[in-house]
Amino acid sequence: MKIGVLPFLLVVLISFSAAAQSDSSFSKSSWFLSIHSGALLGKNGNGSSLSATVIQGVRYNRFSLGVGLGYDVYHEWRTLPVFAGIGYDFIKRGERSFFFHINTGYSKAWNPSSPLEQFSYSDEGGFFYHPFLGYSLKQEKITLYVTAGYKFQRLNYRRTSQWWGAAPVAKVEQDIERLSVQIGIGI
Repeated sequence: MKIGVLPFLLVVLISFSAAAQSDSSFSKSSWFLSIHSGALLGKNGNGSSLSATVIQGVRYNRFSLGVGLGYDVYHEWRTLPVFAGIGYDFIKRGERSFFFHINTGYSKAWNPSSPLEQFSYSDEGGFFYHPFLGYSLKQEKITLYVTAGYKFQRLNYRRTSQWWGAAPVAKVEQDIERLSVQIGIGI
């Protein structure tokens, strides 16, 4: 879990930096922070799972640019995506907007298998992207979000048999795809 601390600290330090750079002379730009949580819905046999994401960044007019950190729970895997994202409000009416956003980056993965299982897995990860559509409603300083999208994560790992005389190490590439439905709150 030591590798997960570094991305978390990076996100926290960037948030202090972004808040310190706030300037009233640029009235159309603003800093934002949002927390999203929801479900990742899969096909039969793949199952559904849980997801949580923290995104922070800068919004200018209808565009947003941010960085984030997530945590996804799948049947056999846990992932920690670290990503950059860009968004655009394609319909904006007062304090409400419909938007498109895409996050992409790297996802660290680990398999929480028990010591009695046949295989052990290397803790690796791979490419990650998450495009989604959403609706936001701002009430004073709080913004509420509802989003729906598609989450894709490619995992590259090594699988080693725990049993004597079994097949040697195998390199595996696995794609995890889910529909995402999330709600969020932000400032």
